[in-house]
Amino acid sequence: MKQHMRQHISLLMLIFILLSGVISCASPERKSTLMSTNQTKTLYIAAGTKVYGVRETDGSFCWTHDFKEPVDQIYATSQNVFVQTTAPALYALTSKDGLLQWRHPLTDLLPSQLLVQGDLVFIGAYPTGFMALTTHNGAPRWQTSVPITSNSIGFIGSEGDSIYGYSDGTIYALRADDGHIQWKKEQPYTLGEDLLLMNGNLLIPDINGEKVIELRASTGAVGATFPGNQVVSSQDFLFLSRTASPKRQTSQELYALHRGDQQELWKKTLNANEQIRFRKGMLGERYLYVVRIDRNMKTVLQAVDLKTGDNAWTWTPPSERPDIDPFSIYYSNEHLYISTHNSSVPYPENEKSLLQALDSQGGVRWKQALNARILRVVLPV
Repeated sequence: MKQHMRQHISLLMLIFILLSGVISCASPERKSTLMSTNQTKTLYIAAGTKVYGVRETDGSFCWTHDFKEPVDQIYATSQNVFVQTTAPALYALTSKDGLLQWRHPLTDLLPSQLLVQGDLVFIGAYPTGFMALTTHNGAPRWQTSVPITSNSIGFIGSEGDSIYGYSDGTIYALRADDGHIQWKKEQPYTLGEDLLLMNGNLLIPDINGEKVIELRASTGAVGATFPGNQVVSSQDFLFLSRTASPKRQTSQELYALHRGDQQELWKKTLNANEQIRFRKGMLGERYLYVVRIDRNMKTVLQAVDLKTGDNAWTWTPPSERPDIDPFSIYYSNEHLYISTHNSSVPYPENEKSLLQALDSQGGVRWKQALNARILRVVLPV
């Protein structure tokens, strides 16, 4: 009888341990350092109607949260994962275990780039404009109305006491604590997908006009203008792409500039039959990672040496999931997390994704299959 009870208790303890491993992103060796482990070992995946907490080390799932409605945007901190869905609503989950903390209903299906600073989460919504909610319980802090006629609204970043957003081609600087507009700058061109804030300057790509405009974050004054349609930035250098001859629509060029004196560090002309895509999540310590797309829409990943512009290595996705999505690539700690799918097969197979972790030489560390198209891969900011 006693032996039976001991076996029963042991079984319960085993079940408890297994369940603890499923719902927690802490390593089993250091459960007392849960938050520290969570900050460095977990990435967050938005795919279909679900958000996943995934261990960086092996790709295993920490937790899954199903919203029953498609996810539009995701933003992660060490404490929370903020999720906007098409319901529409904004949700806050705990980063550790994916439990729902609060839900704030929105009025339209307008996806917005999210931003968190301190105890506030910022979101753009139609017809409200910009708004701030407390991270603790989702209570509204302030709302600032701005013109919205298209589906382009969101936030770029924060610096000091200011946050920077965009709506319908206009850049805004707002006070974070009350939403007061400090300055705004209307831009007579189409805003690109990746607006950057770095070293006190905003970098605004014009995807149609082949130029990148630099704005002073403190005043909105126009600084330098660079030829190009895509840009990422480190502390010391800018990396841009441009069409070699815009009037003739010739091949693209990838080039690097020193931020201080704007001297060209290197330049390389790409294959005339290819295009490249890169964004801010694809810049590492040693390489800029670019997606090369040929005329048949075949994709490969290229690692470009930051100092020389040389091709360091090329990674070809697996044949069963050959299509790379630049929006679901994220670099962190000398590893690149990349999602691929297969758009040429019928539904629902074409919605399936394969998440892979690459090391600094393009070797695959692990793979994780999902039954939905991956929208975003993010790590805590």
